[in-house]
Amino acid sequence: MLISSSPSFTPRQPYPARQESNAAAAEPGAKADVKATQESRAAAPNSGKRPEADSGNPAQPSDQTLTEAEQSVVRELKARDVEVRAHESAHLSAAGSFATGGPSFTYQRGPDGVNYSIGGEVGIDTSPVPGDPQATLEKARTIRAAALAPANPSGQDRAVAADASRMAAQAQAEIIAAAQQEQESIRNSQQQDEARAAKGISVYQQINRNQEPAPTINQMA
Repeated sequence: MLISSSPSFTPRQPYPARQESNAAAAEPGAKADVKATQESRAAAPNSGKRPEADSGNPAQPSDQTLTEAEQSVVRELKARDVEVRAHESAHLSAAGSFATGGPSFTYQRGPDGVNYSIGGEVGIDTSPVPGDPQATLEKARTIRAAALAPANPSGQDRAVAADASRMAAQAQAEIIAAAQQEQESIRNSQQQDEARAAKGISVYQQINRNQEPAPTINQMA
């Protein structure tokens, strides 16, 4: 299962397409989705590396060549990049050994030619531990903590946390049922021991009665 930041990010001030051969420039109002990763030729999946700009593109424009609107978009993208990376880092740190890999990011090319992460996800193993409800309970608690680790958990994060809470509740119920069964077994064993002890006492008393001397009659009276 994936715990992730929201991938639906669109700069408030979409920048116009630049009149150059940069095919990865975003269209006005375009939503940041998986296509952004394809257009930016991102690094391999589950890689935290930022994809480099295409080698055939012209040099990245400096801040002086960007319009005020474009500079505003760059600032938003930079802030989003920091937020997303911190978000996924929090997931990864809290998940520990239950993380199935490093974070994977979705990118958007800014008007400055830089690819910024606008969404991300971390895979996490959410399966119960077979035959071990105590280990499952501890795992579920870790998963829930990992899902809610970021400052602003996404809807997907909260869904994973809810699933982890249900897994924890099920494991807790199994632990309680096993404890009750063990107590019942102990009580049954004690009752059996008491019954055997009582039977032994009864047999011992019967043997003693059988060994008592028979009463004698005094015929001299």
